[in-house]
Amino acid sequence: MYRLIGLLLTSFLLCSADFLYSASPSIRIWHAYRGEEKDLLEEIVHQVEQDLKVQITLLSLPYQVFSNKLQASIPKGNGPDLWIFAHDRIGDWVEDELIEPIGYWIKQDDLESTLASSVSAMTDHGNLYGLPISYKTLVLYYNHELVPNAPQTMHELMEIAQQPRFREAKPNQIQGLGIPEADSLYFHAPWLHAFHGSSLDFINLPVEQSIKPMQESALYLKSLLSIMPKEMNSALVTELFKREELLFVVNGPWFKGDLIGFDHWAITPLPRVSQTDEQSNAEQSNPLNASPFLTVEGLFLSAYSHQKEIAFQVMKAMTSQKYQQMRIDRGVLVVDQSVQPKNEKMVNWFKIFQSAAQTAIPMPTHPKMKAVWTPVKKYLSQVIDGSNQDPILLLKKEISEQVLQKSSFPLLENLK
Repeated sequence: MYRLIGLLLTSFLLCSADFLYSASPSIRIWHAYRGEEKDLLEEIVHQVEQDLKVQITLLSLPYQVFSNKLQASIPKGNGPDLWIFAHDRIGDWVEDELIEPIGYWIKQDDLESTLASSVSAMTDHGNLYGLPISYKTLVLYYNHELVPNAPQTMHELMEIAQQPRFREAKPNQIQGLGIPEADSLYFHAPWLHAFHGSSLDFINLPVEQSIKPMQESALYLKSLLSIMPKEMNSALVTELFKREELLFVVNGPWFKGDLIGFDHWAITPLPRVSQTDEQSNAEQSNPLNASPFLTVEGLFLSAYSHQKEIAFQVMKAMTSQKYQQMRIDRGVLVVDQSVQPKNEKMVNWFKIFQSAAQTAIPMPTHPKMKAVWTPVKKYLSQVIDGSNQDPILLLKKEISEQVLQKSSFPLLENLK
């Protein structure tokens, strides 16, 4: 009899537990992580479920289809409550009314230790639309065996690269600077920003005004070609650097993974851009910041979610100091400046990237930015290849047609 009662009681308790768990809130999160990043996210989510007594369903999607899938699914009611993605699509999500502003849930001290530029990246027209998690930007990698002291300006970098001991090295000449995608706006942005330009100028200014900084920065890039390999791609730049046939590389945090087994490297923020006086060859004062783009990954809340308050609590938990510490200990560049990696060898790595991120410029979120990338790439490719034609005419035409969506005919008439 007592045994029967015990069995019945056990069954009741188990059923009650199942009922309570199934009755707990369920939050859907979409992401595009793979490998170690995916494993870390699943570990964090499992702990957040225990902390908040919620169910969280994760869905991993290929990066290439993520945004389109999001925009197609959310209005139909079968999208996520939250998603993790780079901030540069915020403009599209706001325009399509897919994303919920979260400023009214944020307290004054919630973002006190968060990298300020990452908060700016999550903001559109004065509204905060996401909680930042991590960031990426560009720095200068250099061979500290061949170059013991990091250059402070690009003029200094060029002088180092032109030293005879590198130019006349045998059996292979040691090249100066590698930029994996020199014709990409992402890798060209530091030079564009140094010449007081902005990729948003192509959207906000008349084409004649927006073109000048791009022309100047492209000419500056052309001046760097003398210390760069004639052929460049990501694989070749990595190979040359590891073979110690390349002194400097402009690249992001992902490059570290390509350098496993090679220890002769260090990083520094991008050197400032300084021009020289042609007569004296003396360096001009007040060199300009070569500010790279800043890309921020964060958590975003769907405007169509039926559980916004609970979903926001999940957002706060997942971006809390506890889980930012977990991320930084796995090598993630987190936006929380109050946490430090437990591995002392990594402290300097994070400090240098933090320094670079403080002057970096958040990737623009304007919906029209998608139309800027291809015309700029075509233009820079022709500059690098040394085309006999003036590529600025093509850039003006394509910016006018594709970005400003104006007829190119009046523009071309004016250029004759």
